[in-house]
Amino acid sequence: MSYALELKDLRKNFGQTEIIRGVNLAVKAGERVAIIGPNGAGKSTLFNLISGRFAPTSGDVFLNGTQLKGKKPFEINRMGLSRSFQITNIFPKLSVFENLRCGLLWSLGYKYTFFKFLADLDDANARTDELMEMIKLDNKRDVLAVNLTYAEQRALEIGITIAGGANVILLDEPTAGMSKSETTRFIRLIKEVTVGKTLLTVEHDMGVVFGWVHPISKIRPGDIEMLVLDNLHAFYGKSHVLHGVSFSVAQGEIVALLGRNGSGRSTTAKAIMGSVDATGSVLWRGQQIRGLKPFEVAHLGLGYVPENRDIFPSLTVHQNLLLGQKGSGKGSRWSFEDMYTLFPRLRERQHTEAGVLSGGEQQMLTLCRSLMGDPDLIIIDEPTEGLAPKIVELVAQFLKTLRDRGISVLLIEQKLTIAMRISDRALVMGHGSIVFDGSPAALKQDSYIRKEWLEV
Repeated sequence: MSYALELKDLRKNFGQTEIIRGVNLAVKAGERVAIIGPNGAGKSTLFNLISGRFAPTSGDVFLNGTQLKGKKPFEINRMGLSRSFQITNIFPKLSVFENLRCGLLWSLGYKYTFFKFLADLDDANARTDELMEMIKLDNKRDVLAVNLTYAEQRALEIGITIAGGANVILLDEPTAGMSKSETTRFIRLIKEVTVGKTLLTVEHDMGVVFGWVHPISKIRPGDIEMLVLDNLHAFYGKSHVLHGVSFSVAQGEIVALLGRNGSGRSTTAKAIMGSVDATGSVLWRGQQIRGLKPFEVAHLGLGYVPENRDIFPSLTVHQNLLLGQKGSGKGSRWSFEDMYTLFPRLRERQHTEAGVLSGGEQQMLTLCRSLMGDPDLIIIDEPTEGLAPKIVELVAQFLKTLRDRGISVLLIEQKLTIAMRISDRALVMGHGSIVFDGSPAALKQDSYIRKEWLEV
């Protein structure tokens, strides 16, 4: 059978980290297929491989039966494949009409000689007018794209995407950032303008997914290693604290780091973040980060919540959260509204100075401030220490929410019941070394480890 788009054992490595692991997918002409999975699962990387932005480490991509290996993005586009991006990709200083005509002229300039192109320019203008009407922006003909609403800019991008006549279209989170009403109108628009075309879309809104696509493909994080420690030693002056610590944290995994006070758990976190002297290896997504400064580590996508609830007491809750944003220009997965939904008490206290909050409220704030930096892995040191049972349960739900969104968690905790209930894997430290690495169920059965290294 011939497919509009076919992927065969597609793989992609970045350094030593394998992001795409043997993806196979076959999409028939005219099908609408959604790819779902948590943030960081590799969905956008897959789109970049299909469209030629990245070269695969191995495997093949076929477009209408033709292999795409070695072809550049513009060559793949001219073969009949076009895509949109997570971040709206338009010409902000050009009008709606000019944006759409650019897409049409690109295809005409390829298909015709220069003189034939000039002769057909009037036809291109007429087709641009038709496109504007199709995407419901004919009343914004001469408006600069930068002055459109967000939903209108997304509609314009779809218009540019289909302007070149592609029969296979990739849409990367087309409804991200839209209200429910905007999403409804936008999906109706996509259905209208892509009749008969093959669509592959990345989408997080399950209402959208089940409302307009056919089969669904899910990319699972699996056991992709995000953080790898190998033979890590750490020192405070001449005091040797960590002795050859080695373990890993996979994508979307909650790993509990357990042990008595003084066992080296907090020092391990500080060594990862670069705030104590260390030797050995700390790999983040295959990149060696040991030796980097803490702010450099943070900007790579690691978050850290220390045990001392380090807040800015003279600033309000909202201002503390604002300071958590990195300002990298990358669209964050988290908003102020998300924080206030996770912990409604923070919404009530958003204009209150953080210094007068209760201990539980300060812990909520510390967790959320780190999350506002949009980390892919977050290290949390003793988040339930000194908290009431009701607040402990809120923190536990918070950690589960992180995992559901594909964020890895290294949880340093003393409360064995909490760690065993929510973690995927348990590590036990004793005298600066890892003495146990296994499932919570296995730890529950290992009375020697619990008695020797955990129980007081």
